[in-house]
Amino acid sequence: MQENNVLTVSVFSPYWGIFRMIFVFFFLYVIGIVFYSWDGFRYYGLFSDFLAGISLVLILWSILTAILAIFIYLSFKGIEWCSLKMGWKIRIENVMMFIGILFILGFPWNSRLLIFKYILLSEQMQPVVIAGIPILSMLFAIIFRNRAISYINIMQERITPLVWLFGAFAVFSVALVSYKIVAYQVWEKKNNATLSEINQSSSDKKTHLI
Repeated sequence: MQENNVLTVSVFSPYWGIFRMIFVFFFLYVIGIVFYSWDGFRYYGLFSDFLAGISLVLILWSILTAILAIFIYLSFKGIEWCSLKMGWKIRIENVMMFIGILFILGFPWNSRLLIFKYILLSEQMQPVVIAGIPILSMLFAIIFRNRAISYINIMQERITPLVWLFGAFAVFSVALVSYKIVAYQVWEKKNNATLSEINQSSSDKKTHLI
């Protein structure tokens, strides 16, 4: 009965879903770096220069996201194909949910966020935690495997506003970097023309002196 309620996805939907997840994660990560970097940059740089640098970083991150999403998608397809050959019914959505649970459990501990920053682990316990997080993630993924597509769809709906917002940032970044490049080329031409006039004027003065 549960299988009838599970939504089917097209061939391109898994890749698009992976891209959206990585895209949002990367932008959230970059935003954290932006706020941290601006505290030091504002004392010796202009905001326009800082914004141009961040825009270039966002463009590079977006390109990297597309490439990484392709790699992860092909890897997931390989896992799905191997599982079918072995008689296991593992879909891309199951692997995506495992990765999502692994990230949810592992990221706070790795970043020392929330309550984890107050917990000090001994050197003997750290390997146990590192090994336990993937095992626990796998158990949750197995328990909720029949609802994987539903959960993935719910998560995709939740991050849709962020995808549109960060997508607008990416488009703005392309426009800003393009404007900066054109402005620099115009400035360079004017600067070269000014230098040529100065050199020409200097040579004319030397000629008159002779």
